[in-house]
Amino acid sequence: MLSIIGISQAVFSLINSSQFKEFYLQINIQKAEIMTAMLKEDIDYLLGKGVKIHKLVKMENMLKEVIDVSPELKDISIYDSRNDILHLANKEDAIDFVRSQQNEIKIDQAHSEMDPDFQLKKKLIKTVEDQDAEQSIVEGSIITNISKTVLFDKIFEIRIDSATVLIISFLFMVELLIMIFRIIQSSARTDQSTSKIEFADIRPVTFIFFFSFDLCISFLPLYMEQLYVPMFGLSKDLVLSLPISGEMLFAGITTIIAGWLLDRINWHLPFIYGLVICSIGSFYSWLSPDAYHLLFSRCLTGIGYGLSFMAAQGFVISYTDNKTKTQGLTQLFAGLMAGSICGGAAGAMIADRIGYAPIFFISGILIVVTILYTLYFMRAGFKKKVVQKKTGEESVEKDNKGLKLIFKFIFNRNILSLLILGILPTAFSIVGFINFFYPVYLNRLGETQSNIGRIYMIYGLCLIYIAPLLSKFVDRSDNKKLFIVLTGLIGGIAFTSFYFAAGIWATMITVLLLGISSSFDASRTYALNLKITKTLGEGVAMGIFNLAEKIGQVIGPLIFGLFFITTSVNNTMAAFGVIYIIITILFLLTAQSDKKIKKQNR
Repeated sequence: MLSIIGISQAVFSLINSSQFKEFYLQINIQKAEIMTAMLKEDIDYLLGKGVKIHKLVKMENMLKEVIDVSPELKDISIYDSRNDILHLANKEDAIDFVRSQQNEIKIDQAHSEMDPDFQLKKKLIKTVEDQDAEQSIVEGSIITNISKTVLFDKIFEIRIDSATVLIISFLFMVELLIMIFRIIQSSARTDQSTSKIEFADIRPVTFIFFFSFDLCISFLPLYMEQLYVPMFGLSKDLVLSLPISGEMLFAGITTIIAGWLLDRINWHLPFIYGLVICSIGSFYSWLSPDAYHLLFSRCLTGIGYGLSFMAAQGFVISYTDNKTKTQGLTQLFAGLMAGSICGGAAGAMIADRIGYAPIFFISGILIVVTILYTLYFMRAGFKKKVVQKKTGEESVEKDNKGLKLIFKFIFNRNILSLLILGILPTAFSIVGFINFFYPVYLNRLGETQSNIGRIYMIYGLCLIYIAPLLSKFVDRSDNKKLFIVLTGLIGGIAFTSFYFAAGIWATMITVLLLGISSSFDASRTYALNLKITKTLGEGVAMGIFNLAEKIGQVIGPLIFGLFFITTSVNNTMAAFGVIYIIITILFLLTAQSDKKIKKQNR
């Protein structure tokens, strides 16, 4: 099936490119004919008044004006009756060959680069009245060449779009097959007890949800720029980061509440309530008339996101053990990133054609579909699963789950190091760069929205295909700390790439390395193995980890927004990479090794 999709997409791409070339030439030849006819009419008029074709002064400037407003034209030139070039205008120059004696090379280039298929030629005619008749004398010609470069660039864009659609099709088909298999398994169960529910059942749900939620991920700051009004006395770059920061802030606050709820109620209630709030927030974003309303709508969406995302992690924790936790979380994040990739790329390409606002409406509708899927296909997991705990891990008194125990948990040496030197900087850098910095950065460099969305796919593909492979090594390894250190080191190196390169290439390298670094992340597995985590309760602990992550995600866009007002964005990014590496080394020195943690847990 996947082969059929690939072959069909490749054939469609070739047919589409061929048809586009045919229609492009047809349309632009018609446009060139109109412009050339207008120029010919003016020149014929001057010739008819007795002006010699060699005496047409500043004619190259008139040709240049036409070229400047016609990106699909390569050049326009005027020749005399002996086929000697007199005037030429292209994207770079406007040349008068009659009065300049140093352009022999350019004359040769003008002749050698002509292609009859991309050329339009009209004769310049001098009309002379001879007694009772008019005599037409050919004085020269005007030649217009259509740009091959522009045509081939557009064909290349079509093929890149086709390749993007092919990748999305593969991802979508894989997730669809997983979803179908899960539905078949669910239908085949005679006993609908929760014991038949598996941690992998959450993957299709997260795919649909994040496909819907991340349709706007590649252009949210750019849409904020469209609706921009001065806010709170902040600079424009900081204002553009507010929707993402507000979304993450309220998501972080909500994760604490969701974590507390997950230790008391089942996962599905906060998950469904979160989806409902997300849907309302997306519809509100669609209707937002200005930046204030957009900011408020994204804060509302963040509340729903925090509830649903935390509840999904709660589902995985409920249906995994110490040997399968990383695999369970990897399944969740694989579905998440597949949905995010498909949604982000699809949203970017659609936004290129219909604008930003309608994407939020589509997002809201698809989130409603996620709710319906959850209610129908995940209902077997709505009953609370009873987790069998080991001897010595019995539930502690409710009093111990108060503020005192939470503070003890947070200020534990390993937890504090993990929060401040591990989770926080990772979240800070990934969301600040991927969700805010690089879309604005590339947009200001003139990159299309489709290309911005495609680069985001690099990060997601790493988490889909590299992370699941690495998660098996993380689960088997007795040194989880090593993988956290690798995450930080590779992430820091990613940002230093801006010292050696710039623009789209530096961005692609950074996104790729951030994707690889995120594939090594073992922070939650490391923390869940701690005795104090089990004492506090995994739900509350996960809520605290997510809160730290959201705090980083809130601060990230704000700080990365300040990078735009520095004297050198590239040097600032490289310096940030060095700081990130130093922070990782501090974590290596302060956090305890897994062996010491195991000894303390005994």
